[in-house]
Amino acid sequence: MGKMTGEKAAKVLAEHGTHITVEQAEIVVDFLRKLAKMAVAQHLREEEMPREREDDITKKTA
Repeated sequence: MGKMTGEKAAKVLAEHGTHITVEQAEIVVDFLRKLAKMAVAQHLREEEMPREREDDITKKTA
């Protein structure tokens, strides 16, 4: 499929009834890329967290 571009995103959205400019679609795509990077980074940090610390956090939030 390749890298999602503003043009591709605008086209896909238009096919589903949402019409935005290519410039607006580029902003959306950039935002979603940043959000995805943050989610992956958080997931990787949580995987590295020692099990004891994870248990402590669970006890504090329960």
